[in-house]
Amino acid sequence: MIKHILATLPLLALGITTATAGTAPTGWYLGLGVGGAAVDLDDAESDLRSDGWLIREKEDSGGALRMYLGYQVNSIIAVETGFVRFGEFELEVRDPGSTRDGFREEWEGSAVYLDAVAGIDLTQSWRVFARLGLARSRMESQLYEVIDREPFRRSRETANSTDLKFGLGLEYTFTRWGLRLDVESYRNVGDDGSTGEADVGLATLSAQYRF
Repeated sequence: MIKHILATLPLLALGITTATAGTAPTGWYLGLGVGGAAVDLDDAESDLRSDGWLIREKEDSGGALRMYLGYQVNSIIAVETGFVRFGEFELEVRDPGSTRDGFREEWEGSAVYLDAVAGIDLTQSWRVFARLGLARSRMESQLYEVIDREPFRRSRETANSTDLKFGLGLEYTFTRWGLRLDVESYRNVGDDGSTGEADVGLATLSAQYRF
């Protein structure tokens, strides 16, 4: 299924370009990007160490996916909505009395957002911008108990949260197509009483098309 979708993307792009050739951009734009996400697990790691646990493994970064739709209101301001997938993170600890036993927790997150984006043109092709908005985030955590190095699934928690997000970006445009680099921070993703709560950093490189 994925191979079929990827195979049709060039044809879809050609169709869009042909259909809009010779017409002025409407202000709408659409983008798809990939990159990486990172979560701050330092506080959790510090608390676990202070309780006597041994940190066996920590994965605080992973792959990310981004899809978005925006509207350029004027030469400076745009409004944008989108979806991001943060990827997967993991923290595993061992009991110092028996290093074959312990716990492992895995997290997976995503968010939808609505941003105000303000930018200025550096040249005819290059543009820098800043963004501020709200994100509705979803964090899922799965806890495993490790016995004799074998994981056994225990509790699973899900938490939704709404908080601020902000970021900076750089864009290069050629004709209607362009490339965009975004660096962002999503605040207080998750819930401190269930999944755990942390800030998530996101960096993505996107291909963008203006209609």
